[in-house]
Amino acid sequence: MNIAASVFGVNRVAPFAPRNLSCIMTPEHERWAEAVAIQQRYGDQANAHIAEQVATLAIAGDQAGVPRWREVAARLDQLQTGTMQ
Repeated sequence: MNIAASVFGVNRVAPFAPRNLSCIMTPEHERWAEAVAIQQRYGDQANAHIAEQVATLAIAGDQAGVPRWREVAARLDQLQTGTMQ
C-alpha cells in the first residue's frame, strides 16, 4: 500500500489532482485573476501598488518578477478602461 492509500484511503498517488486538466489556470488566467484581486484589495491605490512592486523588483534585479507585474498592470489598465481584449 502506498502512502496516499494509507493516509487518504485511496489507491492513487495524488487524490487531490484535478481529473480534468482543462480546469488548470493558464498564465493568462493567472494575470487576470491577479489584476482583479489587486483592484478589489487596493481600489484607487491599485496602480500605485503595482508601480511599487515593479520598482522594488527592478531594484532587486528580479528578471521574472518585473515582466509579470507589468503584465498584471496591463490587465488592470484594461479592467479600468473597459478595453479588455
